[in-house]
Amino acid sequence: MLQDITKEKQTEKALQESEERYRGMTERSSDLILILDSDLSITYASPSAQTIIGYDYEELIGKTNEFVAARLFSQNGPDFMNDIRTVMMGDIVNNREIPITKKDGTTAFVNMYAVPTIRDGIITGAQISMRDITEKKKAEIALKESEEKFHRFATKAQDMFFRISLPDGKFKYISPASVALTGYTPQEFYADQNLLSTLIHPAWQDNLCKLFDAILAKNAPSISEYQIIDRSGKTRWFNQRNVLVTNEKGKPVTLEGIVTDVSVRKDAEQKLWRSEQRFFAATLNTGAWIWEVDQRGIITYSSPAVEEIIGYQPNELIGKVNFFDLLNTSVRGEQRASEIEIFVPYQSFNNFISLCCHKNGSPIILKTSGTPLFDEEETFTGYCGVVMDVTKEKEAVDKLVESEAKYRLLAENVHDVIWTTDEKMRLTYISPSVMALQGLTPKEVINKPLYDSFTPESCQFFFNRYNMWLDTLEKSGKIPEKIAIELKIRCKDGSTVWVEMMITPIYDIHKKFAGFVGVTRDIHLKRKAEATIRKANRQLNLLTSITRHDILNKITVIYGNLEVAEMETSNPIICKSLQRMKKATHEIQSQIEFTRVYEDLGVHEPQWIRLDAIMPRSHLPDSVTLIADLQEISIFADPMLERVFFNLFDNSIRHGERVSRIQVSVRESDNSQIVVWEDNGVGVAENEKEQIFERGFGKNTGLGMFLVREILSLTGISIIENGKEGDGARFEIRVPKEGWRLNSGKNDIPA
Repeated sequence: MLQDITKEKQTEKALQESEERYRGMTERSSDLILILDSDLSITYASPSAQTIIGYDYEELIGKTNEFVAARLFSQNGPDFMNDIRTVMMGDIVNNREIPITKKDGTTAFVNMYAVPTIRDGIITGAQISMRDITEKKKAEIALKESEEKFHRFATKAQDMFFRISLPDGKFKYISPASVALTGYTPQEFYADQNLLSTLIHPAWQDNLCKLFDAILAKNAPSISEYQIIDRSGKTRWFNQRNVLVTNEKGKPVTLEGIVTDVSVRKDAEQKLWRSEQRFFAATLNTGAWIWEVDQRGIITYSSPAVEEIIGYQPNELIGKVNFFDLLNTSVRGEQRASEIEIFVPYQSFNNFISLCCHKNGSPIILKTSGTPLFDEEETFTGYCGVVMDVTKEKEAVDKLVESEAKYRLLAENVHDVIWTTDEKMRLTYISPSVMALQGLTPKEVINKPLYDSFTPESCQFFFNRYNMWLDTLEKSGKIPEKIAIELKIRCKDGSTVWVEMMITPIYDIHKKFAGFVGVTRDIHLKRKAEATIRKANRQLNLLTSITRHDILNKITVIYGNLEVAEMETSNPIICKSLQRMKKATHEIQSQIEFTRVYEDLGVHEPQWIRLDAIMPRSHLPDSVTLIADLQEISIFADPMLERVFFNLFDNSIRHGERVSRIQVSVRESDNSQIVVWEDNGVGVAENEKEQIFERGFGKNTGLGMFLVREILSLTGISIIENGKEGDGARFEIRVPKEGWRLNSGKNDIPA
């Protein structure tokens, strides 16, 4: 039996041609197109998947709906699945903006369009078309953030921000500061667009109209000042800064600006102007006494201020009293001779201090300046000048002297030694307590260098620090504040004593370095106590060593018995228990062995250690390169510092998985040195960056990185991990300013 299937074949050919045209169009499209079957598995992905989400075609084909929801649409998986179910029911999802997670974990934004795929009238799946709108979305987010920042700033600012549309002059925005400046809320300005014009002071109405016309003509000044009358009726001065916004044709469309209340400044300017207008009158009534005498010293002119200063009215002095007669009787003869020496050369003089007598008999101190007078024939005719009452200033000076005496009394009665030096480190003052500390009198050490009594080792240590301070002074103009150092000094009887010096730089009125002020404190008891603690630690370590040895012997016995027990039984349950016992014993042994390495932690005094000398180069496998750029730096740390870098190395090799390169470098930051250890391994997970320093955390002993932080903390050094997961681990070790120096060629303890 034969059946004509020509139409079916023609339909299949047309369908095939349609699909080929569709596939060609999708593969050329920049949009990401996914086709899901009825099980919501991916059956087709356009080539743009690599560009938009980072996945290749092969990585997507066959992936289930769980993958699509959990990986690609992880940020809104449930909503996406609801949309797809809607499509599978025959509806269309159109113009949906959603975030999508790329292969590298970053987020892209797409505009999604989804329709059902139908064959023979049956919905067979869904076709999803996604257009990359990431850049547009980022721009929208940035614009929104910028606007939010502006609104936060404008909301809190004391100045009033505004935006007016042109040419209608309507407010589009006005900040809440309008209440403080005008008494009206932004809502009231929006509701009544003529409100501002009613606030303008009548004297400025015409000016503001002209200003508005000038703005539309694009020739208005960027700054203008005017007056308003606020809600309470108070007159205020405003300073307004304008920014004109034009469209692409250059036509003004918006005026933006800031308004500041400058009433206080304007009031000050007005007062200054009035003050200047009264200047001449003020010279006639000044608090200074303006005087004039003839060649004999007789007063020929006196301003009214004389009464305020010495109690006499001008008419009591003019033509009647010689200037010298006003001097206090107790010093009149001596001071008259001094003043005659000044007057006779007929030259100007300034700030001559004299003790005079007030009309009421009380003594007063005057400061006099004068200029000689000559007639048209150049003949000397006398002097004119100004007298100021400086009695109160002299009292202030006396109080300062008294204050300095109190300071000296304090300095001379404390146990610590207080001292000052000049810029060359020569002692300019030292308190008497130096006698109790060193057996020396202040007279024996004044003008000698501060370091004169240091031991040779401490002297070298001090000069290394001093040279660093001078370098800092040359670079920044200042020396670090509040420096603390420990040194050993010699006493008069030949003995030595440990001291702590707290040193602070001092500067003159021109902010130029002028020396140091410091306090020296006896710490030999503190050092003795530290030595006692170290001795006790050594004894504890000895006990620990003996105990560890005994425990390891017992572990050996346990291992032997476990081996015998394993050979004597074939019971799988017992064998499994024996294996667990052996594993637990091995962990105990590892912990005990690990304590051997760190038994000396904190026992010995910190030392200056060259970083480059302790890099773990001898442990490097052939597959790893270590690059160390350490700039000849030494740091003050526990002698176990070498173990710190060994543990960092072990961490990189053990946990970095693919480490082939390790780099160690240093950089200066805020007077501290940052030592950076970084590798190119897998890095540290974000949620583990602090946990790795906790005791017991990790896949090995759980103590390696914990002890790294403990060793460093003994001398105030800190460590953090701030690398990026996937790019490698990165540890930053921050050494405080007093804990590093340029290499001096020795790794000795500062003595």
